[in-house]
Amino acid sequence: MSGSKYSPEFKNQVVLEVVDKHRTIKAVAESYNLVDQTVGVWVKEYRKKNPDPETENLTSAESAELERLRKDLREARMENEFLKKRQPSSRRNRSSCPLHVHLLARRQLPRSAHVPMPHRVSLGIL
Repeated sequence: MSGSKYSPEFKNQVVLEVVDKHRTIKAVAESYNLVDQTVGVWVKEYRKKNPDPETENLTSAESAELERLRKDLREARMENEFLKKRQPSSRRNRSSCPLHVHLLARRQLPRSAHVPMPHRVSLGIL
């Protein structure tokens, strides 16, 4: 098999979008029409060759905490983007199918307070 299909400059550009701009691997891969795993391998290789100077002197516990926080941030950003997308099923006009409540009998409230109830009540749902 021949060498790499992508130039080193292209790989570097893709990796820097993940590393410097803090975009998810999936988002960057989609924007360049690449497979997520390919971009992930490139990022992993880059991080091995270029360790982050801010995290070089951290203890293993601090590194683990930093990685956990970064993961939480990535997940929160993905959830936020998902929630920004319009959900067509939740925006449906509910007035087209009104809800009708049928009461079988009139009932009396405690302490003899009598409230007449209509036979058919139409309710709207928010």
